[in-house]
Amino acid sequence: MDKIRMRTNAGSIKLRVTTKDGSPCELWNGGKKIAEMQSGNWENIAVQNNAEEIIIKGYDIQELGCDNNQLTALNASGCTRLQVLYCSYNQLTTLNVNGCTSLQWLDCSNNQLTTLNASGCTSLQWLYCDNNKLISLDVSGCTSLQELYCSYNQLTTLNVNGCTSLQWLDCSNNQLTTLNASGCTSLQWLYCDNNKLISLDVSGLTSLQHLDCSFNQHTALDVSGCTSLQHLDCSYNQLTELNVSGLTSLQTLGCSSNQLTALNASGCTSLQGLYCFRNQLTALDVSGCTSLQRLDCYNNKLSAEVFKKLFEDLPERKEKDGGVLLYKDDDSNYKDFTQPPELAAAFKAAKAKGWRLYKINNDDLMEL
Repeated sequence: MDKIRMRTNAGSIKLRVTTKDGSPCELWNGGKKIAEMQSGNWENIAVQNNAEEIIIKGYDIQELGCDNNQLTALNASGCTRLQVLYCSYNQLTTLNVNGCTSLQWLDCSNNQLTTLNASGCTSLQWLYCDNNKLISLDVSGCTSLQELYCSYNQLTTLNVNGCTSLQWLDCSNNQLTTLNASGCTSLQWLYCDNNKLISLDVSGLTSLQHLDCSFNQHTALDVSGCTSLQHLDCSYNQLTELNVSGLTSLQTLGCSSNQLTALNASGCTSLQGLYCFRNQLTALDVSGCTSLQRLDCYNNKLSAEVFKKLFEDLPERKEKDGGVLLYKDDDSNYKDFTQPPELAAAFKAAKAKGWRLYKINNDDLMEL
């Protein structure tokens, strides 16, 4: 017989328990049976003594839904048939899923957990533990894990080595300083923004499509092997160089508010949006970016010569929908596009190709 133990601050709780053969479960509180629950039905049950433990007793329990019950503790250890556990939006400070070897789906988000050990949950595919107070999360051995949401916690370390099935990882808004995702060879989406990262290893992630590592402390970032990358946001870091050459699938690149002095995006044939403002760029190459529609390069140190080549390299926009945000009135970019004559001609030709060219004046966008 399976036993799931819990504690609550509430006077009543709403539960749904599903068993493999459809048999009912018993609910005990304070040493007394207080309800019999039919398999698969949501039931509201009065708790006679919430100072005492509540125990669900049943055979081959497969699913438990217990969200929004002011639960403070939940122990499902040893429930080897349990596949789905929903316990979000409670007040959990402890959660025990040791030995839940069949568990596939665990949602314990929006609680007050400080530690979570899912290492023995070898069948786990989806784990939602975001919006807790986690300082420790163990998913080692979770070789079936496909999606992990652990954002908005207090994690300083995260070990995802061996999570070879992981496709989606959101560990944003923590306190991570390093993250090694190189072993997550199936990873497609990685969100690690708003941490304290100085080191991020995404080498060999040929399936990675979306990477957001913005608002960290990166001084270097190597995405050269991420050949499927479509969207990269590495803005608000301390990058001094960035190599995106050869990333032919890249559609959007946000690298603003760094310390870049040069950016070579040549050959990024799928690139549609490039946002590289607030850097120290003296060189910018967009040659071969045949899909480019939007370029924001204000607040840099771009010269007349660089702008001339930039205008020449802009692709034809038949829909007249191309836009370049060139400078702010108080930044260090070159600003007079009426001279020299070669620059003026390139500026005019860019407009003829369907590009609208702008500046920022007192926070207002003005077309030139």
